[in-house]
Amino acid sequence: MASPSAVVDVEILEELGKFCDRTTISHLIDTFLRLTPEQLEAAQEALSRGDLYAVQCSIHSMRSGIGSLGALRMAPIAEAIELQAQQHKADGLATDLERLTAEFAAFRDALNAWRAQLNPSSGNARPRQE
Repeated sequence: MASPSAVVDVEILEELGKFCDRTTISHLIDTFLRLTPEQLEAAQEALSRGDLYAVQCSIHSMRSGIGSLGALRMAPIAEAIELQAQQHKADGLATDLERLTAEFAAFRDALNAWRAQLNPSSGNARPRQE
């Protein structure tokens, strides 16, 4: 597995810690981790129906979480998929969605590793593994 910092922009998470308490950050992370698989599945189903607008909408809705939580490698893939769907170009979208799904799995694992590394007694505003 790649180190968390290769997949997660820890500085973004630390910046969140300046404005949000641990509970709020943990809720944001948990919500992203719960909703993203649903959004990826919706995008894949839409692609199988040839509904590129629905692909674009599914990917667009997950992009704010990608940016807010520092999913470094997911961001450019999601942006490319959204743009390609917007331009009604289906070629290669299935492969890109598979890549995005794989990067989500890497992000989820790295984020959980980052959470596990935290020292809950440090007073840092970052979330801890629950």
